[in-house]
Amino acid sequence: MINKKINNSYLNKDYWLRLHADFGGRLQSVGWPSLSEEFNKIKYESELKSFVKILIELNLQHENELKILEVGVGTGFWITAVRDFFSECGLNLQFTAADISVETLDFVVNRYPNVFAEQLDLASVSVGKFAQQFDIVLSLMVLLHLTNAEAFNNGLRFSATSVREGGVLVLYEPAIVYSYSPWSDRPISSEDNSLSRYITEFDKILIKEGFERLAVFPGASWLTNSPIEASTYIGFKTREFFWKILAKTVYCSDLLSRLSRPIILKLDALIKQRGNGCSGKFLIYRKYC
Repeated sequence: MINKKINNSYLNKDYWLRLHADFGGRLQSVGWPSLSEEFNKIKYESELKSFVKILIELNLQHENELKILEVGVGTGFWITAVRDFFSECGLNLQFTAADISVETLDFVVNRYPNVFAEQLDLASVSVGKFAQQFDIVLSLMVLLHLTNAEAFNNGLRFSATSVREGGVLVLYEPAIVYSYSPWSDRPISSEDNSLSRYITEFDKILIKEGFERLAVFPGASWLTNSPIEASTYIGFKTREFFWKILAKTVYCSDLLSRLSRPIILKLDALIKQRGNGCSGKFLIYRKYC
């Protein structure tokens, strides 16, 4: 059930414009702005390892060119991984980056000259703007910031309709799949700038758009991206306890985050291997009709 108790003072566009103005091209602008840049590098490294495994699992085949759209491109972190992976597969890429911030798109285009830029607001963009134009559409930790139900529906449907028949939609979201989550009836953030949703909220919209869910993969574990759920209340509170300690001591310091990086990433990988990441998840859907 989508939360209805949302702080009306939160405006998605203003939130992102402010973050990008404050942090420029740093990962804090798209990750955890309250924690250090070095911690954000750890978080994104964990997510990147998961993402590359997903690309391998998909085993996508295409004759010559692959058309990819990333909505909410941010600093362009994922572009390098996508470009390098498919280049090694011998495929040419046509990559379109969409974002609400013109300044962000300018930064991305300067960094990646061959990328097409498209400024749009997911909350209001025409759902059929890119109807069936792309082989892959990526929306990575974007839709959680559309806390209004109508904006979320519009953003998800736009992403879905942009996928061609047989194509793939890859979402990365704090989707709830376990039996206990304190975020099932309220926002993740005290500022109401992000919202966790049951995985069924994604499924019911995407099934209507002709998609089938193929898989769910952990992104970063609760150790590097905070817990959102667990199989029991005690399990959640235990994870939350350790996360809060790390956030207040290690993760707020660039130096401590850098020194602890090897052990944090090793523990993070072990948690994900056990299948109980209990944080953000990659949701993979294929369009059949």
